Amino acid sequence: MIRWIKDLLNWVLEPRPLWLCVLVLGLSLYLAFVGQVSEPRIRLMGLFLQLSGVATVVWGLRETRQLFGYPTLFQHAIDWAKRFPRYKPSPISGEGKATLPAFTCEGSGYIWESFSREVAIEKRVAAIERNLKCVDERLNKVQGRLHYETNRITSELHKERLRREEEDINTRRQLELSQTGGLGISAVGFIWLSMGLILSTASQEIAQWLT
Repeated sequence: MIRWIKDLLNWVLEPRPLWLCVLVLGLSLYLAFVGQVSEPRIRLMGLFLQLSGVATVVWGLRETRQLFGYPTLFQHAIDWAKRFPRYKPSPISGEGKATLPAFTCEGSGYIWESFSREVAIEKRVAAIERNLKCVDERLNKVQGRLHYETNRITSELHKERLRREEEDINTRRQLELSQTGGLGISAVGFIWLSMGLILSTASQEIAQWLT
């Protein structure tokens, strides 16, 4: 039961712009028409609804700036005011630092046995076998190194591809939200502006009709 009540509340509160629109519109109509109806009250409520509709434009701009990580208009105004040029500017001092990237060095060596022709053939054949074994070990090391570097580069390329795909998805989502995310706010502003214009423009006629 508790879980169902929580799900029901989340479902009811999901269209928040709709409930905000109904709340402000209902409160404005209540204050305009309940009690003694007068033309100034209707006109003032129409003005309030128009200003509320204009406020939704500011709200939408704020949501868009936050979506792309831009500062608010108030913070932007404060930063602009802080850049007011001084009559006597303070002395400017500079300091520079440099950090050199780390570097590594590698070294390798090998042994090669050789004998003169006067040495017995058995010793020369044994030296050749040892040299071939050394060459085989070196080739195995090179092959292992190439295999390791190939796997490392392939893994890095795969991670980079996944990171770029994720960034593309996030960018596409931000663009979609910037284009369609404020439709609810725009609809609320349209309703408030429309009702405000009706009440402000036809306030005298509405007051005469209801009195």
